[in-house]
Amino acid sequence: SGNFYRPAYDFNNIPGWFVDQGYQVLVTDDAVLSLTGMTVFADAPIGLEDGWQIVSYYPRQPVEATIALSGIVDHLEIAKDGRGNFYVPAWDFSNMGEMVEGQGYYLKIDTDDVIELVYRTGEEEAASAGHRSVYDEPGRLPVHAVTGGNMSLLVTTESPLQEGVEVGVYVGGELVGSGVLRDDVCGISVWGDDPFTDVVDGALSGQRLEVMIFDDSGLHAVDYNVVLGGLTYETDGFSVISLVDSAVQPFEFGIVSLYPNPFNGILRIGFHLDGSCEALLKVYDLQGREAAELFRGGLKAGLHEALWDAADFPAGVYILRLTAANRTQIRKVLLVK
Repeated sequence: SGNFYRPAYDFNNIPGWFVDQGYQVLVTDDAVLSLTGMTVFADAPIGLEDGWQIVSYYPRQPVEATIALSGIVDHLEIAKDGRGNFYVPAWDFSNMGEMVEGQGYYLKIDTDDVIELVYRTGEEEAASAGHRSVYDEPGRLPVHAVTGGNMSLLVTTESPLQEGVEVGVYVGGELVGSGVLRDDVCGISVWGDDPFTDVVDGALSGQRLEVMIFDDSGLHAVDYNVVLGGLTYETDGFSVISLVDSAVQPFEFGIVSLYPNPFNGILRIGFHLDGSCEALLKVYDLQGREAAELFRGGLKAGLHEALWDAADFPAGVYILRLTAANRTQIRKVLLVK
């Protein structure tokens, strides 16, 4: 709720220590905080409201975040740990690893009513969970220090890149976040400025972010498409980009990206034209009936994007058909409700 305790100013407006809440602490040196009290059972419920909150982790054993939080996945927009690693169910991505005793976690909840979080730890959940965290610490690019505030950036690729390519995020030439591509995806915590230091040691609100990659040829710029959000820094913001390395991927005609797929609501369709021409993009159902016309008109050579808002369409498999310069390509997409 933003209440704080500043010992140097002999001020405190934190009303008390609540066992179900997490607390953000800044210390000048390594320290140990010892607490005494009553035992809390691992399956005790934690009430969650709409918006951001910091919660305690009750189980004594470490549990993969995607399993521990599986009971609230329908309401969970994003979860983050103190290092900035995050879990976004809508994008089927997590680099949080295991939730552990003694740590608090940031949750952003979308709900009209108070819901309850009960951590799941059992073998049944572990057996049924198909997703695990993807995280490697960069070895060539620096790892930015924790500054207290961050933005979450999900990096995907439109075509497979070399495994282990490192991705750096910069502001004015200064690194503010880094990650490693594994299975053509990585999550990066972009760190903001620490207001408790005398220097600017992170991104400032509204600053433009620059993305570069470090591969066998060294550190160099890379083209990308913004899939969600934007590449300006915003504390607790969430953005998605898709890398397009022109040295690796010489695009030709066709649909080159579908985000996400399967999808629920809005589908982003990236397509490439290798010359200026008239283009037509339509959606059909499996019976061959036209469901929607997404684009019709003249376009220049290059990458383009169209959106399909399928909120009013029934769930199922649909066919995208791109026609341009006497050529046609079709792709299947799955709409889920």
